[in-house]
This record gives sequence, structure tokens and C-alpha cells, in this order.
Amino acid sequence: MGSDLDINPVIWRQSSRTEAIDRVINGYAAGQINRREFIRRAALLGLAIPSITTVLAACAGSSTPAPASAAAASAPASAPASAPATSAAAAPPSSAASLATALADVQKIVYPVGIDSRKAYQGPNNSTQDAAQLPLDYHTTDGLGGTWHWKFDNFKADKPYRLAYCNASAKYDTGVELGFRMKALATSLGCTMDIFDNNFDADTTIKNADLVIQGGYDYCNEFSVLPDVNKTVFNKFKAAGIGVNFLAIEATGEPTAPLLDGDNFGRSQQVGAYIGKFVNDNFGGQVDLVILGAQPKAGAYTATREAGFMAGLKSVVPGIPDSKIKTIDTDTGLLDVAQTKATDLLTATPNAKYIVGWGTNDDAAVGIVRALEAAGRDKFAAVGGQGGLPSAIAELQKPENAFKCSVFFDNGEWTWMTSIGVLALMGGQTAVYNLIPAPLYDRSNISTFPPQIVYSKA
Repeated sequence: MGSDLDINPVIWRQSSRTEAIDRVINGYAAGQINRREFIRRAALLGLAIPSITTVLAACAGSSTPAPASAAAASAPASAPASAPATSAAAAPPSSAASLATALADVQKIVYPVGIDSRKAYQGPNNSTQDAAQLPLDYHTTDGLGGTWHWKFDNFKADKPYRLAYCNASAKYDTGVELGFRMKALATSLGCTMDIFDNNFDADTTIKNADLVIQGGYDYCNEFSVLPDVNKTVFNKFKAAGIGVNFLAIEATGEPTAPLLDGDNFGRSQQVGAYIGKFVNDNFGGQVDLVILGAQPKAGAYTATREAGFMAGLKSVVPGIPDSKIKTIDTDTGLLDVAQTKATDLLTATPNAKYIVGWGTNDDAAVGIVRALEAAGRDKFAAVGGQGGLPSAIAELQKPENAFKCSVFFDNGEWTWMTSIGVLALMGGQTAVYNLIPAPLYDRSNISTFPPQIVYSKA
């Protein structure tokens, strides 16, 4: 669509809107963009659902008159009031009048506490805009094999959208599990999903993005551990008009790229404070060595996990000198790599007795624990991780050892991005940053955490 359309427009003037809104409405009134594309563009421009419905009704020649003033345009007109979500799944809209009700219901199902700006959230790209929180209790406990059933699936898409999931790697069991769960969720919404394997590789990730675009998919859930590659992928999808949501790892320098995130700094800070208290209670506050298992290739935002851990640790055990803090590169947070690198560091620091460890994910943390055990130096060690990976669950189910705690994500939380994507396709409002809860687990409450690797084994 060109920037200048010589037609008689449906007039819609609001002081807070740009001329782009007029062009979108004019284009729809002239038949130059279809209904779905109008809803998508209007939602991206921030138009309210009742206002979108007013234009749809007017252009469809319904009994609702075309808005002729700013006040008329911004009023809900004949659009029905939003009804609270019920236990029955929201049905696809069948008319312009029912669109507002259906979208309002779906909006509340997908975003039960709404969308706002969360100043305490230290997100990527120096931005805190449009953040939404998934409540920790927004689930039942009757899912497949004892899993949690998250309630953001309680609706049907208005069309059978074709969705894609680009998994970080088929070698990553959690990523594989997410694929099975996302596909099941897509099916329940009335959509389809195909899965691509990024293989932890930049070229493969970009190639898969091209395949998604060439395949004419409607939306993509992207799981890539390479933020600079994510920037390329984001701009490819943006140019193709295909929506995308990134899982855990941001797109460098793209503050509008949607991200499903657990708040790197905040959740890691919890672990640091827990380990700090353990050090005070059991080691008399003494720390001879801090091992930070990082993954530099994942970028600056992922590095805030280490910053958060140290902030939490130092809030309880202040005065740890920088000379005692050592960082090891665990590649993509791989257990065997972390074990090897930690073994080398322990060999180089034979006099360190009281040792603290942190993993960029649970596998890295457990790798550090394995190195401590092999060196016979685990008795005076305290290690924490994050993620809720099978390795950490197994450690916390064992008798007391050097692995003390982690903040866990339920795998079902990550599938939220599928519902978010479908909501976006339906014309609903979505957040840039979608925050999932990550409560802290140790041996006292590990029995309450649900099974994680279930769908891929069924």
C-alpha cells in the first residue's frame, strides 16, 4: 500500500495518533488491504478493540454509522462490553460486532493481569516498555502426566493459523519438550505448528528463518541463543510481515522485538541471596573463590544473570574482592564444558577452601558441582543455578550436596508465546516483554515441582 491514497476516507482523528492510522483506515475502506491485515496493522498502531470494531462495522455497511468525528471514532459505539473470561473457551468471532467481545475475552485469557510498564524489570536494550506478567498460580495441576495446565489456552483462534517453532537445538531436551508442548497447544487453539532445528548454529538459524518466510507461515516462536543472529532474524520476519516472539534470548538492539523472559537479573539475584545466607550460616561468611559459569556468546543481557547473582550474594556477604571472582565460559551452558572448565580453575586455585558457584543455567551449575566432587572439594561449597532443567531437579532430589538451590521455570510457561502469537494474529494487543515466574526451589520444596519432560516421552 502506498503512503498516499486518493479516496474518501472513514474519518478517524485522534490527537495521539499519527497519519499512519488514517492511511490504514483509508486503505481498508478502499479495499486495498483485507480485514485481517487491517486488524493486524491497527493493533500494531495501538488502536483499542472497540475502535477497530467501529471501523470494521462501518466499512462492512452494518447498522453502525461510520465515525465522523474524533469523539465518535474513539467511542465503542455499538460494540458490546467486554465480558470476563469464563471456563468456556472463547469462540472465534463471526461478525464485526462479535469481534470486540471475542478479542476482549481472549485478551483477558492470554494476559490475565493486563499489560503495563514494570520499572523493576531490567530488560534488554535498556527498555522496560510494555511488560506483562504471567501469574504463578495461573494453572491447574491436572495436565498430562501430572504437569501443570496453564490457562492461557482457553480459547479458539479465529482462523487455522500456520505457526512455526525454531528450537535452539534437538540436542537440548528442554527445547525438544517445548516443541511437543507448543504443538499440542497450537492444536488445541485450532492451529498447526511445524518445528525447525537451529542446532545452536548461526547459519542454520538464519536458514530456518528463510524457510519459515518462504513457507508462508503466519507466526514464529524463535528459540536461538545468539542475540546478534536474533537481530537478523527479527528484521527478516519484520520485512516479510510475519510476527515473531523470542524465547529467553533477545534480539540485539531491537527494543520492540517481543521477548518471553524470566527477568535475568531479578531471578538470579534471588539465588545469590540464598547462597549468601547459606555461606553466612555454614561457612562463617568466608568465601575463598566464586566460580561464575557464564555463556558469553549469548550476549550482554544473558550476562546480567551473573550480575544479578553477584548482587544477591554481596547483599548478604559484602566485601568479596574481585580477585576471588572467576568466570568460566560454559559455551551454551553445557554441563560437560562447565565441568571441564571448573576442573581447570580448581586445579589453578588449590588453596581455595570455601567455594561458591553459579551457573548461567542449571546444567552449568551441575557441571561445577561435578568438578568439585571429583576434586574432593565439595564439602565446603555452595552452588546455585537457574532454569528448572532435569539436571537440577535430579540434584535436589538427592541427599544434601554442593548444589543448594535454583529458580525454576515450568516448561509449560514457555508455551505462553504460542497463545501470544495467536492473539497478535487475531488483532489483540500484545506486550514487548512477557515475563514468566521463576520461584526458588531447594530440597525443602522440590517435591512440589511438576514433571517436566513428559510430552516428548509420551
